[in-house]
Amino acid sequence: MDLVYTKNGIEADGITGQYRNADYFQNPETLPEGSKVAVIGDYPHIAEAYKAAGVEVLFTEAKPQNVDLSTLSVKELREHLTTAGIEFPANASKDDLLNLAKQGA
Repeated sequence: MDLVYTKNGIEADGITGQYRNADYFQNPETLPEGSKVAVIGDYPHIAEAYKAAGVEVLFTEAKPQNVDLSTLSVKELREHLTTAGIEFPANASKDDLLNLAKQGA
């Protein structure tokens, strides 16, 4: 069994297995010998935990997907903008963040 740790259901091309939300990772799962874990995104603590357990860890890029920005929380919008390199005021409202995200899309 292979596991894929990601955020918000982001999928990766060619990676199959059971998906897990990386934000809720606490401890590595016990996996059958020969299993692999794919990590999509910046989650070094997940990779280190599985490597310490002797599990092969793959890193991969997220597959581009059309995300309905209006469904994202303020925290997720801030992360989206930061990842995209778009600056925003610390006190920006959700509407302001949403407008910036749509302009940068």
